[in-house]
Amino acid sequence: FLKKKDRRHAAALINAYERILSVPPPPPVGPDEEAALRLLAHTGNLRALSTPRLRNLKVRAMDLLASPDLSPGTRQRLARLRNEIGVELRKRASVPVLSADERQARALLSRDRDLSSMSRRNLRNLRFRITDLLVSPSLQRATRRGLVRLRNAVQEELGRRPAPEYSRDERDARALLASHYNLRALDLPFLRRLKKDARALLDTHNLHRETYLRLLKFHDRVAAEIDRRGRAVPDDERKARALLARYPDTTGLSTRRLRILDRKLTSLIASPLISGRTQGRLIRLREDVRAELRRRGSTRLTPVEARARRLLARADNMELLTTPMARAYWREAVDLLSLPGMRPDTRRKVARLRARLATELNARRGARTAQKILQDTRPATRLSDAQLRARLAAIRKALRIPDLPKRYLRPLRRMLARGRAELRRRVAIAENGRAEAEAALVGTDALINDHRPSRALRTPALRRRIRALRKALTLRGLSAWRRGVLARKLREDRAELRARLLRARAERRARLARERRFQLDTGIAESPSISAAEAGRRAIERQLAAAPRQRLGRRFTLRELRARPGLRDFMPAIDLDSIHFGFNEYWVREEEIGKLERIGEAIERIIAAHPGEVFLIEGHTDAVGSADYNQRLSEKRALAVKQALTEYFNIPADNLVTIGYGERFLKIPVPDAEPENRRVSIRRITPLLER
Repeated sequence: FLKKKDRRHAAALINAYERILSVPPPPPVGPDEEAALRLLAHTGNLRALSTPRLRNLKVRAMDLLASPDLSPGTRQRLARLRNEIGVELRKRASVPVLSADERQARALLSRDRDLSSMSRRNLRNLRFRITDLLVSPSLQRATRRGLVRLRNAVQEELGRRPAPEYSRDERDARALLASHYNLRALDLPFLRRLKKDARALLDTHNLHRETYLRLLKFHDRVAAEIDRRGRAVPDDERKARALLARYPDTTGLSTRRLRILDRKLTSLIASPLISGRTQGRLIRLREDVRAELRRRGSTRLTPVEARARRLLARADNMELLTTPMARAYWREAVDLLSLPGMRPDTRRKVARLRARLATELNARRGARTAQKILQDTRPATRLSDAQLRARLAAIRKALRIPDLPKRYLRPLRRMLARGRAELRRRVAIAENGRAEAEAALVGTDALINDHRPSRALRTPALRRRIRALRKALTLRGLSAWRRGVLARKLREDRAELRARLLRARAERRARLARERRFQLDTGIAESPSISAAEAGRRAIERQLAAAPRQRLGRRFTLRELRARPGLRDFMPAIDLDSIHFGFNEYWVREEEIGKLERIGEAIERIIAAHPGEVFLIEGHTDAVGSADYNQRLSEKRALAVKQALTEYFNIPADNLVTIGYGERFLKIPVPDAEPENRRVSIRRITPLLER
């Protein structure tokens, strides 16, 4: 029923729709193509962008040009943008950069000002600003000439105006500045008077700005000269001169005052910072004081007092004492402090001497021990397991010696780190059949091209790939596409590892239901604490099943154990110092659970056979940071280990107790970061608790 004209129109429409439907759909746009299009759309005017922004855009454009997923048109536009950015950066590099002083000077010269209408104060301020700018070496020649002309014009305008009437303080300040003293030729009392006068004038606030600034500089010069002379004379020399000037005659002093003066003179004579002339005068004054004391009959001392004074005289110089002599003097000081008959000041001196002798003996003992350890230059790879464990125990014992000389700390800690790494590598090989090294795949391309599914990898290989992915995601300059691919793989690997851990937990639950025998209190542990990364499964089980290290008089409540940390030393512990917590992190990742397997399985067996056993999880940190922060961080990390044990192992939460000690119990007492101090300790405390 259509007319011929309408029929032709309908046929044309049908043909047009058939042609449209026959065209294939455009290919999907990749992430790099989208990123390139967004970069091209948001670029805008390059001249309005800052130089750091331009450099960042150039780096992003070069990163996107390396992608093979860009279309030819987008690649051409992106290359053109990169070239334009390079041209703009070269233009900006060729333009000279004006200094801050040059910009200030040009701004000062660009203003139109009428000098005749300005006040005298504003003219002086303008002259001060010009003078300060002329001192700068970064001014251009034309700018400097313009400033000189402006300063001369200001000076002429000030010269045409009548001289003002100055106040008394202004006149005194100008007179003081016009004296032009040679400060090095003046004596110290006169310098102190000059400083006092200048300070008094500065505090009046009646001075002109120019006079105030000049007087302030003069005051600073005088103060610097006084400080220089004060530093030139040591404190002991100054004290000795003051003492000699204060006591020219000792006949009018009381007996108590003479004794105090005798002690001060003895202390100053032993100082190496005083001159020979002053020392001779001090010796003569001390002889006069002692002669006066003998004349008054006040030198009659008790036997204990005389013995203490002889000890103080003999042990005055620590460097000349041999180790047996220092030990004998320390014992004698301890004996004297337990006897009555000493004066209070002598007792304080003997107590200080005992502390100094103890510090010296500890330092010498630490030096001998450290030298003996450092003389063994054999590498850790050539030692047997027993020799390596003995060396690590000796190093840790030496590092805990109080007052260890600082020159031995660094080499001992380096040797400890090398030996600890080698022993942990051997333990990992013995437990897992091969070393689980931290060597990750080189570069992000190898990780992106690693298309092996997570299910096809064994658990050690899966953990190594998770560590490599974590390390790669911390790199800067990754494109959005690469970062997304790496993050997706990391999520898939962690999900697979978590599923495997939960399946292993279910399998162990079925095995534990059949095996319910585990013997506790098998004997005293060989060491109060061991490292989990340096011990095998049998050693960990023996440490957890050991009896208390001492006989207990009674049992304690859990509140008493928390309030008295020393009670926990009755039970041996296992230090878990191989879990890596990131900065300000307190959670355990799935790839770190493998370091808990031996401890978790041992606790599973113990609780399966003895459901009432209780284990204490302690958190410790190093001494870096504030005490409150370290306390909170240790509590959170101990709780994180508890949550990991209850989630991935068959351990009820009621059998685990957590506590944080912060930085109170350092294995190696050093104030800086030390891996030995960052640990989580686990110990069985059931024998300590009340039934």
